[in-house]
Amino acid sequence: YGPKFFRPYQDYQAPVYAIPGNHDWYEDLAGFMRVFCDETGPLPPAPAPRPLTRAWLRSLLWHRPRPGDGERLDEARKLRSSPAQQAVQPGPYWAVDAGPIRIVGIDTGLLGTLDAEQGAWLREVSRDPRPKILVTGSPLYVDGEHHPCPIEGGGTVDGIVRD
Repeated sequence: YGPKFFRPYQDYQAPVYAIPGNHDWYEDLAGFMRVFCDETGPLPPAPAPRPLTRAWLRSLLWHRPRPGDGERLDEARKLRSSPAQQAVQPGPYWAVDAGPIRIVGIDTGLLGTLDAEQGAWLREVSRDPRPKILVTGSPLYVDGEHHPCPIEGGGTVDGIVRD
């Protein structure tokens, strides 16, 4: 985050809201949550996955936050420390009311899906009558192909957007 976020945006005097991308998930959102959601405590250890599953393979290939990562992020954060630059997101998905529009950021994780809790939240914030802009790491259309973004338990993000 130091060279790719804090340094390039150090002179930008406004808050920045973000959605996690696939690389943020490589460390189970630890860095993302520290930078954008002000999570400073240690993350609880992830439960051990069942052997020979996708989660097990992922645990072997992906890295966890390393000792010292938090301190390095805290040092980089000093580059954007003025009060005008501060924003604390409630989590990896959010809604910001900006006058006549609502900007909605969703976290589609690694698989381009939403869990049931985020799906319920998206339905709720989408009821507001204002026009909305959806910010997502997994677009609904890519190279002319439709990717409706399934929601655990039923429905799709595309269905909510169309409503």
